[in-house]
Amino acid sequence: MKKFNWPAVIAIAFILGALALYMRSMSKPPKEKYTPSRTNVENEASPEKQEIKVDGRTVIGAISTEQKKRPETIKASNKPSPLWEKELLQTITKNGGETIQNVSIKKVDSVIWMKNSAGINAESVIITLKNQEGAESTFRALVDSATGRILETWDRTIFEPVGHRDHHEHSIMDYRPLTND
Repeated sequence: MKKFNWPAVIAIAFILGALALYMRSMSKPPKEKYTPSRTNVENEASPEKQEIKVDGRTVIGAISTEQKKRPETIKASNKPSPLWEKELLQTITKNGGETIQNVSIKKVDSVIWMKNSAGINAESVIITLKNQEGAESTFRALVDSATGRILETWDRTIFEPVGHRDHHEHSIMDYRPLTND
């Protein structure tokens, strides 16, 4: 009776499987790499996916099916004020204290933010803060168009100058197991 060379059998099976996958991938036409721009999405999207605009503002957030069907029912609970940016700047400067050297606010879009079936007129902005050491921190925010109050933030970076560390790096030798001596 002959013994099988199992490692060789496994290697051949692996090679045949890889070859089959390769041949299968070659028989399919290559997928076209396409990233739609905002304009293309608006033109090509189905009616359910198209942007909804009310009073020139894009509606974002949790939009109910009824509101999608009848956008005229979407109402905002606040009125936009031209002072929102000034109020926002004062709030950031006050909360940042002496550590903030410079604040930059760049408006991206005016939106109606839907939350709990109610709309809020808001401004989508990018806020850049610069501290006294020269480090910059940038984040995005939704800001109430009436009061300048920050409603939501995301994409926040952290103040951390390059090459600066206040702590020393530990090695595995620095840690000893806990014992009851």
